[in-house]
Amino acid sequence: MGVREVGTGYKPGDRFAPADQMDVMKNTTSRILYTYWNEVRGRRPAPHRFEIEPARIAAILPDAFILERVDNQTYRFRIAGTRLCEQFGKELRGTNFLDQWDSEDRFILKQRLLSISEQASVGLFEYEAFGCGSDTTVQFEMLVVPLMQKDSVINRFLGAVSSCAGDWCLGLEDLTRRQLLRHETFWPEGVLPLMSNFNRRPLPDMRSARLVRINQRSFRVYEGGLSRRSSEKG
Repeated sequence: MGVREVGTGYKPGDRFAPADQMDVMKNTTSRILYTYWNEVRGRRPAPHRFEIEPARIAAILPDAFILERVDNQTYRFRIAGTRLCEQFGKELRGTNFLDQWDSEDRFILKQRLLSISEQASVGLFEYEAFGCGSDTTVQFEMLVVPLMQKDSVINRFLGAVSSCAGDWCLGLEDLTRRQLLRHETFWPEGVLPLMSNFNRRPLPDMRSARLVRINQRSFRVYEGGLSRRSSEKG
């Protein structure tokens, strides 16, 4: 997957960045988070954790979360919004984000999160969630942006999850299973020239992918013509 650089055209003081500069994001929640994060970031790869003011993104706090990178296998929820916890039927704070996914998706997410941590990229994900014993699915968009700690190390991640279909009936059923549909990382305008200050060891090539279903079976389709069947069968 090639490097994708996304410029926002956003200047500090503007309320929102122009929508046509964030066309990779479908949901308003993702755009609000990205716009605020990009304003605080300025020309740096990422803002510091202490610079984030929750009151500035109050409208999306129920859908927001903060992850801490403990190691490559553990990304712990430090904060998880109330609506996010309600959607998945449990308190997420203190749990490992990667534990919510099957082995294939976990591998993909580890590489994407490593890219966010070591290359100051932004991660955009679409996934579907299922309830136990139900064929009903809900599709979500998740945006994950990097935050710096002391010594300019990125080991915190600010994110938000929102339904691609808008509001849905909370409490109808806990969404206990989830599967990635699409995933990509991109770099905001001005980040790439500044990345020389970071440890940029090569990362595995993780191309954008989408999930397709044929005859009740799920297939992961990657750019370039290669595909790999998902572990889940319908």
